[in-house]
Amino acid sequence: MNSKSNNHHARISSDIMRLLRQLTDVNITRVELTADFSECKVYVENGLAELEKAAGYLRTEIAKSIKMKQTPKLRFILDKGIKNAARVDELLKIIGVGADPVSAQ
Repeated sequence: MNSKSNNHHARISSDIMRLLRQLTDVNITRVELTADFSECKVYVENGLAELEKAAGYLRTEIAKSIKMKQTPKLRFILDKGIKNAARVDELLKIIGVGADPVSAQ
């Protein structure tokens, strides 16, 4: 992809994420749009079942709001990254590592 198409791709991805955040009460952490715009992976922290049920409606709203040749298929994925990071932080606190950055110096 050249610079112009990279900017277009990034703008469309950003527009999709912004629209989905406006239409849902779900915490959307990121979206990944394929290079050919055929599929959009939507990473969420919660509400996976609700989003899957509403996928058709959400795709229709994307088609109405964002000018594209084709509207990508939405694929919702539970983002475990934040939960995993919180668990690691919790475990580090239990063993006393990283609890106080000032005392570690």
